Amino acid sequence: MTTRTGDKRDVYITWMTASLIWVILSIFAFIYKNGTEASLIFLSAAFGISIGWFLGMLATPYNVGEKQKLSEIGKIVYGFLTGYVLSKIEVLLNAIVPKGEVQIEERLWVFVVVAITAVLNTFSTTYVNRSYWLGNNKNE
Repeated sequence: MTTRTGDKRDVYITWMTASLIWVILSIFAFIYKNGTEASLIFLSAAFGISIGWFLGMLATPYNVGEKQKLSEIGKIVYGFLTGYVLSKIEVLLNAIVPKGEVQIEERLWVFVVVAITAVLNTFSTTYVNRSYWLGNNKNE
């Protein structure tokens, strides 16, 4: 069996797939509730895009120096997330889910799914671009 490595075809296919996903999300933003929530949907997508891009950068350093720098930044972000953000989750959940009710509003699910979609879409695009655009020219 031949081992295949990525090349620019993977980049082009990723761009086409990512573009299709963004078109679908944009159409959804204007169809959902007649577009009244579009700005919030785009805001949650922007939040997801920034996280996905950052994670894609962390996952694909170009060289050893960048790997060390990104690793340090990743540790700082991880420390922040585990320390501060996790301590606030209970407060956030209590605000979102009233006592005695477990149902979460449809609107919140929409924003969460859009943000997760944006994270995954941007992460995969960043990963493939950084991994395969230059081919094997990266300094390991």
